[in-house]
Amino acid sequence: MDRLPVELISVIIRGLQQSNVSDGPLDRLTETTQEGVDGWLIHTVASRRDICNFRLVSRKFYNSSFPSFGETLGDRVFRITQTGLEDLFAIASTTSLRPHVRKLTLGTFRSDEVTIVRDLLKSLPEPHRTRLRASYTDDYRWHRSHRASLQTQDLAQLLRRLSNLRNVRILLLDSWDMINYLGEWLDPGIVAIVARELPKSTSTLSVTDDNYKLRTTDLLTCLAPVFDALKSTKTVLQDLGFGLNNAPAPNELFRTLDKINIASSLRHLRLPMNPAHLMESGSFYYSCLIDTFQALSDITHLTLSMVQVTDFEYCADAMDHFLDLLRPMGHLQYLTIRGTWWYSEDQLLDFVASRGAELILLSLKDPVMHAGSWSSTVSRLAHLQPGNLRYFEACAMSTSNLSGRDLTDPIEDLDWKELLTAVEKPVEQWATCSVYLSCSHHKYFFEPVDR
Repeated sequence: MDRLPVELISVIIRGLQQSNVSDGPLDRLTETTQEGVDGWLIHTVASRRDICNFRLVSRKFYNSSFPSFGETLGDRVFRITQTGLEDLFAIASTTSLRPHVRKLTLGTFRSDEVTIVRDLLKSLPEPHRTRLRASYTDDYRWHRSHRASLQTQDLAQLLRRLSNLRNVRILLLDSWDMINYLGEWLDPGIVAIVARELPKSTSTLSVTDDNYKLRTTDLLTCLAPVFDALKSTKTVLQDLGFGLNNAPAPNELFRTLDKINIASSLRHLRLPMNPAHLMESGSFYYSCLIDTFQALSDITHLTLSMVQVTDFEYCADAMDHFLDLLRPMGHLQYLTIRGTWWYSEDQLLDFVASRGAELILLSLKDPVMHAGSWSSTVSRLAHLQPGNLRYFEACAMSTSNLSGRDLTDPIEDLDWKELLTAVEKPVEQWATCSVYLSCSHHKYFFEPVDR
């Protein structure tokens, strides 16, 4: 085995990173590929196992696998705990590995959320209850003795060693809907039982809730050591992603991004947003969002996850305000909007037309059309003047009248032949972009004949 050329070994190890699932339209249309969606479990469990086993075959295999192993480590969540930091320092101390670590996924330990563990302990059977209590107690004591300033020092020391780091993802863990991170030994059956018995997550807080400001501010407060370390080391980030239950308060978000001074280098941003912040033009929160997006004018890839969404009586105004937010982003090429959000046909078409020179991909997840129809929207989209737009996607789309709360499946309301007539011909004959539409169990992919 040691006689195999290094080039061949590198090809083999790269192949182990790929999930063994078939290709589909989503490959080219979504930020997360079809492999990433359908094969996530395969990728995170089987792929890591295979790569680790591959490294144990021989010394030559071990030395040849550092690039792939470093990339795989980026998808593992390292919580800011004693164990998590020890693992990261072990990685950063490996001279042959650390140049290949370009991405880190960091998770938080929210030791103030004692109710989470208390409710978990009530639901878990033995011996998991004792094991979880011991694990949480150890982490809690470490955090009590290892305050934010010390965590910042540790993280800064770590970042200085990982000089090629360009991508950071931050997840808010230790919440009711992510209980498996508290004890990764739990089997799926126990996780399901506990999840049914626990209270619902508090992620539906609205801006009118007395606890809203406290909760959303706390989201970034518990992440302060990460941001302080990024600031002190002047880490040049190109990709930053937030995986949070709630959208951060816009003023805290602006202050945080301004602190780490990454606007000039950042190109990819994934961010949760509360649409309620868009309701009143000129409000404090809206003004903070305007300042934030103006500072991020060089972003090329933007993913916004709409959280805490309700039915808006004034969603047309909110959409106008939302488009105002995106106006300073003159280099935006890939835009993904996740979560229920309300669109009108005219607003959506005007937006695409105004961004035609830059926008390459527009992906809408769970969009609601409140004025117009999806078939008409796509047909008009096909007749727009040629631009750079290559892919348009509307996943789990629905329609609704603002006076009602019921969402309607637009494809169920149409005979499939009507849909094909309204969409297929315009896309094939005039469009410059491919179109993917889905709702319920229906999935349609349309492509220009010259593609």
